[in-house]
Amino acid sequence: MADVSRRLRRRKIIYDQLCKITDIMCFLGLLGVLLMIIENEIKFMSLNEKGIMISWIIKLIITITTIILVGLVFYYHCLDLKLYSVNNAMNNWCISLTNRKKISILFE
Repeated sequence: MADVSRRLRRRKIIYDQLCKITDIMCFLGLLGVLLMIIENEIKFMSLNEKGIMISWIIKLIITITTIILVGLVFYYHCLDLKLYSVNNAMNNWCISLTNRKKISILFE
C-alpha cells in the first residue's frame, strides 16, 4: 500500500510540473509572436539608427525565448515519459521510450 501511495504522490508532483512547464511554454510562444509583430512594425517604420538598434535587440530577445522554448519542449517530453512510467509502474523511464516516441520528439 505504501508503494501505491508513493506512486500517487510522485504522479501528482510530475503532473504539477507538467502544468507549470506548459504554462511557461504557452507564455513564451505568445511573447515570441507578439515581439515578432512589434519588431516587424518597427522595421517598416524606422528611418533612423535608433529603430534599427531596437529591432536588433527585439530579434535577440526572440532568439533567446525560442531557444528556451525548444529546451522546455524536450524537458516536457522527459517529464511526460516519467509520468508514463509512474502510471504504468515502470522503474525506469527509458523502457517507455520507443522508436515511435523518439521520432515524434525529434520532429516536434
